[in-house]
Amino acid sequence: LCNHVMYQALHYAKIQNKKMPSGFIHMPASHELAIQHGQIPSWSHQNLKKGVSTCIQVLSEHD
Repeated sequence: LCNHVMYQALHYAKIQNKKMPSGFIHMPASHELAIQHGQIPSWSHQNLKKGVSTCIQVLSEHD
């Protein structure tokens, strides 16, 4: 599903002739979600927010 969404977004950008920075980052679950679903990779809520904020900052610098 994740790869499909990324490829569809890139395809749409190409056929619309949109030039934009793009990428895909697969974020791990939060610790709370990991506890509910067993032993899966997880990050703290604070680290998840920091990761998303960093991605947005880097993309905004390339506008």
